[in-house]
Amino acid sequence: MKVIVWITAICAAALAAGCGGGGSSGPWFPVTLSTISVAPPAPTIASGGTQGFVATGNYSDGTNANISSAVAWTSSNNAVATVASSGVATGVTGGTAVITATLSGKAGSANLTVSPPAGPASVSGVTTDTLTYSKTVHITVNGQNLLGGITLVAPGCSNIALVAGGTTSQVVYTCTPAVSGSMPITVNALGGSALSSISPTVPVPQVTMVTTMGQMVLELYPNNAPITVANFMQYVASGFYSNLIFHRVIPGFVIQGGGFTSSLQQPTTLAPITFEWPNGLSNTLGSVAMARTSALNSATSQFFINLVDNSATFDSSTSGYAVFGAVVSGMSVVDSMAGVPTQTVGSYQNVPVTPIVINSMTQTQ
Repeated sequence: MKVIVWITAICAAALAAGCGGGGSSGPWFPVTLSTISVAPPAPTIASGGTQGFVATGNYSDGTNANISSAVAWTSSNNAVATVASSGVATGVTGGTAVITATLSGKAGSANLTVSPPAGPASVSGVTTDTLTYSKTVHITVNGQNLLGGITLVAPGCSNIALVAGGTTSQVVYTCTPAVSGSMPITVNALGGSALSSISPTVPVPQVTMVTTMGQMVLELYPNNAPITVANFMQYVASGFYSNLIFHRVIPGFVIQGGGFTSSLQQPTTLAPITFEWPNGLSNTLGSVAMARTSALNSATSQFFINLVDNSATFDSSTSGYAVFGAVVSGMSVVDSMAGVPTQTVGSYQNVPVTPIVINSMTQTQ
């Protein structure tokens, strides 16, 4: 990619009398880029390390400028180094790459030598922070010759990233647990052989809901309904559910909420999610499922709690309702909600006369 820079408003003192004042002005002319250089010119970094580069240029009118924010960075050998658009190169394997910055038809380059690991990587230990579903965790690997010599595999943890500042004896990764229960983590040598593995446990996620009628705890099941649980947790983390209501209460059936304010206005939601059903769960007493329209892939933020065993009605393999959690504490609060008087408001039926407001939802496990 080439970015063209034209400077069209240059005042040349030698050609313009009284420039910037009240006198007559001289001619306007374009100033083009004459040269571009890249610094540092020939660095050496360890495999897995990083090196920043800065591009500077000289213009045809004799001025110069730092143009690092406008260049297109490339590497002639992607097996040796990768280069970010910000001008930071990362050593991948041993060898030499030519790092090039391009602007306005001009190019500057520098040779980057990547030193391979001193020898085969070895791992003496792998540890993690306390694991929590959907919360970033740090995975620390200790050993020898680690930079550029290992890869981390954790199928149950998304967004794996290497933290900058690692050494040959210790590297740190981050990722976000997307499962509950055992979460295998394996450190492999570059050739693919396993050097070390652990299987820490991610507790089943729980959300505490505080309402104007009391508190309850919802347990969520990401292993059965990964898309649905991740969607629900996005709403929880953003505070979306605060001050929304349970707008539909039908004794002996369900209570439904998460989609309206007390004035029956609908806030803007995230995009609808994929229908995850059947998933091994069931619409039994106390289970929590996603509400939706007649379209299967239409669920957004609204959910309902089954007041009885509705599995015969809602567990259809082709048109059921996706269960993703259960009430594990506070079912007496749910039963109290089921007994409140309701009314019809406009086109909405079974609306509680006194709004049942969700004060907050917070991930507590």
